[in-house]
Amino acid sequence: MITIHHLGVSQSDRIVWLMEELGLPYELKWYRRGPDRLAPSDFLALHPAATAPIIQDGDTVLAESGAIVEYICHRYAGGRLTVGPDDSLHLVLHRRASIPVAARLEALPPCVSKCRTCLMRYAFRVSRQRVACSA
Repeated sequence: MITIHHLGVSQSDRIVWLMEELGLPYELKWYRRGPDRLAPSDFLALHPAATAPIIQDGDTVLAESGAIVEYICHRYAGGRLTVGPDDSLHLVLHRRASIPVAARLEALPPCVSKCRTCLMRYAFRVSRQRVACSA
């Protein structure tokens, strides 16, 4: 089972959304930022990059939400919700799609990162928005 190390106010929400969308089991470990807004030392010890999110899948430890999404989609979802590197849309999607998603995630309401119900409602609302690709 994948363990998601979630740091409040980070890109970790993307991985929780993905796991829920794919119906995959996961364990969520929550870490709170300190008064200085930095990650606590037990979170920093997980990976040399010291960025959020971080997942553990057996002996594999990954950081960076984009890499984690690709890993999960290809390893556990048969490529569902992504395209393979041989697909002609691969570079277009990776170049264009990550910007709107990242921009939307930065604007998360505070309650979303604390409450799974709020998170799923927000994900549903975002999924209904259309983003134009200029490629």
